[in-house]
Amino acid sequence: MADVFLSYASHDRARVAPLVEILRGRGWDVWWDRHIPAGEDWASFIEGKLGEARCVVVLWSDGALASEWVAREAHGALERNVVVQALLEQVDPPAEFRWQQLVDLIDWDGAADAPEALSLIRAIEALLTELALTPTSLVLVTGDPQRYEDMGPTINLVCRVTNGTKEPVAINRLLVDVSADGRRLFEMSWHLFYDVRGLEHSKAVWEPITVQPESVWQRGVQFRETVADVANVWPAGTYDFELLGWAERNPSRQGANLRTTFTAEVSPSTEEMMRHTRAAPPASWDEWEAQGTVSDRAIGFPLYVHDVVVS
Repeated sequence: MADVFLSYASHDRARVAPLVEILRGRGWDVWWDRHIPAGEDWASFIEGKLGEARCVVVLWSDGALASEWVAREAHGALERNVVVQALLEQVDPPAEFRWQQLVDLIDWDGAADAPEALSLIRAIEALLTELALTPTSLVLVTGDPQRYEDMGPTINLVCRVTNGTKEPVAINRLLVDVSADGRRLFEMSWHLFYDVRGLEHSKAVWEPITVQPESVWQRGVQFRETVADVANVWPAGTYDFELLGWAERNPSRQGANLRTTFTAEVSPSTEEMMRHTRAAPPASWDEWEAQGTVSDRAIGFPLYVHDVVVS
């Protein structure tokens, strides 16, 4: 069983080769050679390797976008929640992949200690580690003030829990702390689940999430600060987020045994868009969906979502 399966276009092989050596140097078993043993069916052999891999790294380029095999491999990995994406060229991945953070390898010089290579290694490690809670996409949400007067600051965060252990793990709670300039701003609690495209959501009462052994759970989670007098705006600046998870029997805050930190930059242009991107409230869900107001990943209606840079 390969730890890492590399999905790439054949003409990118020379650029991929140094990456293979770097990943193998980390002790990972890497499958990237398209040659198959004599007598094997090519399609069945590759699909078998793909299905066994613990992590699938999709390396996007013009050639990869045109490759039927890269498309099949990427979709298979997406269905299993084991995909990590990287850009070899300045291209836009298919729409269903754009919700997930991309590692930029466009200007990578092939060095093992380059920031680009280290970013990719961290993304792979998050999938292969024994137990980890990882954010893969952050979207700021702002509501129409006429309909959401009491809606506090809100984020949509795609959360991934990787369980590499031999036992099921129950996640009892998720929480996000937000700070800026060293000052804690607010604590954001789970509000609802949503799919990564945002057209289905559930406000069901929170129940523990069971992550099966050697598997990955991934879901969009909307977090809100529910204090009514806190404005639902995100002024320009740098925000520090801490995502906390309580695994197994850890009901107290001190027992949060899964945590990760990340930073989001909100630029003045983003702030301006958030303040002024407004549309007439749709009369129905179907009308809202047809309008495609700002993003097909918005939650409910009429909410407006804005991608930000996450590090």
